[in-house]
Amino acid sequence: MSWDRSWNFFAYSYSRAFDPLWDAAYSRPSEVLNYPLLFVCRHSIELWLKAAQSSVTREHPRGGHGLQDLWSKLMDALDRHYGNRPDQIDGIDGVFARKARQAIKMLDNHDKVGDRFRYPVKKKFESYASTTADLDELYRAHAIITAYCDAVGTQIEVERNRA
Repeated sequence: MSWDRSWNFFAYSYSRAFDPLWDAAYSRPSEVLNYPLLFVCRHSIELWLKAAQSSVTREHPRGGHGLQDLWSKLMDALDRHYGNRPDQIDGIDGVFARKARQAIKMLDNHDKVGDRFRYPVKKKFESYASTTADLDELYRAHAIITAYCDAVGTQIEVERNRA
């Protein structure tokens, strides 16, 4: 698979799109950019979770759009690879993994299947409840999760290059 069609490329691309959109929303507070920002943030994280899982398993990632489900699949893949789940160990690795898991839970509670920030109504034309976003917290959550997933992919690549 070429780089421009890989999970890492798509994750990286959406992650890069998040930064200028966040800057614009933060510097000119207006609800106009909030939903596109939230969508790009969530989709970027979904892609990073899938990219990290794909790095570990060397397969296309399994799972839908639920961030907590994708996190669990990544942790399960890492458990099979290393013999433990990073979000259940002590030390800095465990702390970082638990921070990422908490941020994922918070984001998933706002949009479980990735539709809320793309459309004005649910599939059966029901309105979504109103939501607000703390842009600073959103930025931190995105940074923690994407950095964690990128680190997983980098570690796996380093291991494979040594073998």
